[in-house]
Amino acid sequence: MWHKSACAINVCQCTGGLVLHNNKCIPLSECPNICDKNSTFTTCGSPFPEKCFDKENETKICTKQCIVNVCECKPGYVLDDNNKCIKREDCPQQKTTTTTRKPKCGKTRIF
Repeated sequence: MWHKSACAINVCQCTGGLVLHNNKCIPLSECPNICDKNSTFTTCGSPFPEKCFDKENETKICTKQCIVNVCECKPGYVLDDNNKCIKREDCPQQKTTTTTRKPKCGKTRIF
């Protein structure tokens, strides 16, 4: 199954125009089309696919290596927590929680 991956360095890749599918190198023409409706297949994908909670326009640094033969989200779409491409505006709101803990002050001090 094609999937998005983090930045991969020094990994084995298929040669001669072949692609990896179920741990075997096969011709691209033999691959099933498994990209979802909001993504497209690419032979050289980004090592940093956009995700829901990424800051927009955030600069990401990596090698020039691409992730070969992956489905990438169409423009305007980002990956959710289940690696599905959804519209950025459909991303769930990021919850931030803060917990304040009352410090222990000892017998002669108060907080």
